[in-house]
Amino acid sequence: MKNYRVYGNKPYNIILLHGGPGAPGSLSSLGKMLSVKYGLIEHLQESDSIDGQIKEIKEICDIHDKEPFIIIGHSWGAWLGYLFAAKYPECVKKLILVGAGPFESKYINEMNDIRENRFTDQDREIISKQWEVLKSGNSEAEKKKAFGIMGKVISKIEIYRVLDDIKEEEITDYKPEAFFKLMDEVNAMRKSGELLNKGKDIKCHVTAIHGDYDPHPFKGVEETLTNVVDDFKMIIIEKCGHYPWKEVHGRKQFLELLCDLL
Repeated sequence: MKNYRVYGNKPYNIILLHGGPGAPGSLSSLGKMLSVKYGLIEHLQESDSIDGQIKEIKEICDIHDKEPFIIIGHSWGAWLGYLFAAKYPECVKKLILVGAGPFESKYINEMNDIRENRFTDQDREIISKQWEVLKSGNSEAEKKKAFGIMGKVISKIEIYRVLDDIKEEEITDYKPEAFFKLMDEVNAMRKSGELLNKGKDIKCHVTAIHGDYDPHPFKGVEETLTNVVDDFKMIIIEKCGHYPWKEVHGRKQFLELLCDLL
């Protein structure tokens, strides 16, 4: 099966990079919303390495067009788009980072504290049980199920106020092993400063869109990229969390911002 799906009509000059990592298909709802006006490609990440995922994006670019693409990356996908734009600047016309994680390790404790303070006792119990499944010798199917359950619990505390019309994302598979491998790899890059320094190689305009309720501190994006990326702009949406297109106070402004950028 091909590792992407398309929304809307040609030309397909926008690439969506989903979060997780390890949750391919988690931007299906955004793809459908934008497909009314635009043609989009959602990359369904398969590789368990950063270089492997960057190679997948490059192959998608080569298949569909030789002209630069606009890349919209959410969460993990924001980092991935950032790294792709640094390696292949000729392929990226514009980069949009949505709910990006902090680019320096010094913001991690703040992020973890925010999450911990929002969890209920029931949330902690669920996460603890699913974490044991992931660490034990359970089957691959059981681990995938546990990974999906944990993701839903965490997503719940990352949203300020969810809209009623949101349906389940069309996730093709859960990949917990890829999640841990990729996070280990990117965390090492973040700790060494390599992740942030990659921004010096980005040649296109970069816009970061961030909800002020997002547990990922927006300072970890704004205060870092401002001094590294030549053409950078930060936009904060109030009363909005990690998934702007799913939120009561975020969707309208978020979609308007995207339409201005696309």
